[in-house]
Amino acid sequence: MKIDGNDVQLMFSYSKWRDWLQATRKELQVEGFDVQFRCGPDDGHKPGMSLGLAGAHAIGLFETWVTGEADYHIVTPPSPQAKMVAHKFGLVLSDGTFEMTFAEFLAEFRRQNSN
Repeated sequence: MKIDGNDVQLMFSYSKWRDWLQATRKELQVEGFDVQFRCGPDDGHKPGMSLGLAGAHAIGLFETWVTGEADYHIVTPPSPQAKMVAHKFGLVLSDGTFEMTFAEFLAEFRRQNSN
């Protein structure tokens, strides 16, 4: 990857974060959210994973790929009239930023569900 014209190698341990996200899924279910975790095959063109959340007042989706690229969005209310209230796309995560970025997504999702 090039940043400001320089080759940069970002450290992103896809398998580590896949396992972490699966474990987090179970914790979120205990909180009462409907949680779906999906991941594509490791030998796919661009392996990826996603965690979808549904609560009483919002739904959200956090997606990331083996490259460290990530997107997330939150819509409320969970209906055909839903409006996007949070959307980040084109993020490039590393081992040092994955958990923090997911925590940001989760904090906004919880905030939207407390309304």
